[in-house]
Amino acid sequence: MNRVPAAVAAFTLIEMMIAVALGSMVILVAMSGFRTASQTITVANRLSLENSMLRSGYFEAQMQLDFWTNLDDPTRPDTERPLKGDQSVGGKLNWPYQTDRRGLPFTPMKKLSDDGIWAKAGTVPRVSSPATLPDGSRGNWVMPRPLSEISLASWDLDRGWDPTFYWAPHDPRTWCRANMAEKLRDNGGIGNDGVDNLPKMISGRYAIFGNTSTTPLTLDNYNVRPDLNHIDPAQRQTIQAVSYSGYPGANIHSWYYNQLNSLVRAMGYAAFCEYLPANSIYTWYSNSGDRTAGGIDNLGIVPWYGFTNGDGDQRNSRGIYRNTYSCSYGYINPRSWDYGLTATPPLSGTPLNGDTLRQRYYQCYESDYGATENDGAKRLRWLLSHANHPEQLLDSRPSSWPEVQVSVGRIIKNAHHVAVAKVRRFSPLNGELIELSWTGLGTTLRGARQQRHQTIGWARWDNASGATLDPHLDTP
Repeated sequence: MNRVPAAVAAFTLIEMMIAVALGSMVILVAMSGFRTASQTITVANRLSLENSMLRSGYFEAQMQLDFWTNLDDPTRPDTERPLKGDQSVGGKLNWPYQTDRRGLPFTPMKKLSDDGIWAKAGTVPRVSSPATLPDGSRGNWVMPRPLSEISLASWDLDRGWDPTFYWAPHDPRTWCRANMAEKLRDNGGIGNDGVDNLPKMISGRYAIFGNTSTTPLTLDNYNVRPDLNHIDPAQRQTIQAVSYSGYPGANIHSWYYNQLNSLVRAMGYAAFCEYLPANSIYTWYSNSGDRTAGGIDNLGIVPWYGFTNGDGDQRNSRGIYRNTYSCSYGYINPRSWDYGLTATPPLSGTPLNGDTLRQRYYQCYESDYGATENDGAKRLRWLLSHANHPEQLLDSRPSSWPEVQVSVGRIIKNAHHVAVAKVRRFSPLNGELIELSWTGLGTTLRGARQQRHQTIGWARWDNASGATLDPHLDTP
């Protein structure tokens, strides 16, 4: 007897194809999810790393604002601290002081004194006398000092830096005895006949009240026509010789002029402006060297001496604003590259050193409308690129890690001391560039110098009574 076979349960070919397709879709979706999750974790880790390094760059910039380590690392030996030394400098940028010995922003005051840049005269006291002052205190520099103390000739003989002395406006030693309207004219105001048509000293010879020398003054004679408006033509042609002689060197205030003369040679132009009070007049008198007929040192008056700008050809005594509204001074990073005023700065180079580095600290840079004339724009670009020289946050890193550069540049412009910090982050994976830039408040140069030990390392400081303090860079 024939029996019909029972049906066997199984996938048809179509059902199998559908099942395989559905399974593949599930697998693909799962793999896509895993891949997305993996990429998300990778991106999150990369962003976390980039942001972490960006924060590290920000904190490094803040540290540099306070401690100036980008310019001078006190934990390094002197051979790796190029802004701490001093030597003779020369060259066109520093004309006419080719043979002067000069210091730099972190040269110790003691070294300046030992090398004769800022020598102390004899045994002049550097601290207040024990005399009781009008307020009953002893040694208070802020209050007016007794007349008997001010009149001592020995106080004018001091040629060294005293970090305990505050330039009080009531102290005659800090007074500038100059006529701000008195100018050095083109051709000296001298006609073809060698006669002064206008006197070089409009209101008198200020050198008889203040000088950089303690020897008897030997002031040059000069000739003038006494009355150019006289009705008698003969009188208008009469030449009168004006002479100054017999003035003693004693009791002539010389402290202010010698301080300026020595300070500008001690640390460079930017530091010179920073160490002086805001109301200082950058003028001093000398009876030797490069000076006008009136005895004013040419450095603070004549533009081609490197310190003074030539705007309007106004050759007269100036303060900080007059010298920095069209020009700037800056602190050059010693690791910035040595190259000239090229249109396009190179991508790499040899660090500045020796005379070249020093001469750049004794130079002003066009930074206003003058930057559009001749090579002014190149000089401004040179200053900004060297003062704000970017440096790697990490010396070595994996090639996939972001590149972070940090820089802090310090310049003086329009009588303002400006510190600009920058942090730049470049991603090698996607080519993204981010730059943060801000002006920060930090330690002044004087504060940075007093942070540093006179020889090496950081100076120990304690305000406790009787505490022993380490000698710092400003210690005589």
